[in-house]
Amino acid sequence: MLGLLFLTFTAVFASDGWWNQRVAPGDVPKGKTGHCAAAIAGDMYLVGGDPPTGFTYPVVSMYTAEINDWFTLGAAKLPANFQSSDMDDVGGMLVLFGGMNSGGMVNDLFVLHVANITAGWVEVGHDDAVPPRNGHTVTALGGLVYVFGGWDQEMYFNDVWWFDTSSLYMGGTFTTWMTTSVTGPSPRNSHSTVAYGGSLYVFGGFYHNVAAGTYIDCTNPQDQCKWFNDLWQYTPPSTWTQLKPKNPPPARQGHSANVLGERMLVFGGQAADQSTLDDLWSYSFTRNEWKKLQASGVIPPPRTGHSGAMVASTLYIYGGSPYNGGPNLNDLWVWTLNVEQYNSNGEETDLDGVTGASYFNFALIGLLGFIIFLTYRHLKKANTVSGNDLHQTINNDGDM
Repeated sequence: MLGLLFLTFTAVFASDGWWNQRVAPGDVPKGKTGHCAAAIAGDMYLVGGDPPTGFTYPVVSMYTAEINDWFTLGAAKLPANFQSSDMDDVGGMLVLFGGMNSGGMVNDLFVLHVANITAGWVEVGHDDAVPPRNGHTVTALGGLVYVFGGWDQEMYFNDVWWFDTSSLYMGGTFTTWMTTSVTGPSPRNSHSTVAYGGSLYVFGGFYHNVAAGTYIDCTNPQDQCKWFNDLWQYTPPSTWTQLKPKNPPPARQGHSANVLGERMLVFGGQAADQSTLDDLWSYSFTRNEWKKLQASGVIPPPRTGHSGAMVASTLYIYGGSPYNGGPNLNDLWVWTLNVEQYNSNGEETDLDGVTGASYFNFALIGLLGFIIFLTYRHLKKANTVSGNDLHQTINNDGDM
């Protein structure tokens, strides 16, 4: 009985949430990696990517969670093909910067007002201050859009640039970049950046000695390959702070990172041994601590170069590369916390710091324990009655 109770406790506490694959009809995007994603309301938008046949994805794909369907937004076709660029949403507007196309590295800047899809992407002129790059991040914070890191195949960057998007809402087509000279994380690409509480948080990434060549396999010491698992906080306009939480995830690049409540969820990527990962980690901004999440359900296959987006407080993961010689992926996965509770600021409340589950789990355990206790009492009473009956039978036989 105690063993059954222990198994019940273990089953309830073991899972911080669950994975399930979302199979949707419609114009499902072809397998790709190096694309970018952002969510507005209940829709996830995918742009760019690197299919096996080259640059063939100038269109925008949209997934609508409410009806579980894919759409191709033909009117939102980009003027060129992009991979390893990045974008974010700012008040119903998608902002796309940089990347690489068939002509090489670019520092092009485009915006798309999703309320007016038929108008298509608008190219925004700028002062050309930001060098062309890919593998960088584009992150919106407080009406500003920030670009950090990346590389141009000749050098890695650790610079941060930003511009004000307010003029773009009024139909503006030109902006000016600003930057800071304060040093932060070491140069890198294929990292992640998220916004929370007035700051940006940069995690992970990759670097190698470019003097060894553009394309290397990291088997030669002179390649000086580095995978990072450091975490940095950038508070505009010029404050970098390295955070040192305990139990950080293994170093990685090509992962995804998204904010849910007061935590950052990091999934997958490529590890320092060049294997692909399928683990999911949670970083608590308020506690400054990492935790590896335990999942129920079927876990997505390992991948890197995928995309992630929060749609209706649920994490969606799409595509990526398995790095095993197989084709790029086009599967869609959903991660859901056991219980999602938010206060008026949209932050999680009543979450247990050890398991990541809410007090709901304790109530469930109490109920299951009570049921087991009643079952135990019933079985014990039944055994007692059976013993008394046997004793009475023996006595009756003796009297005979």
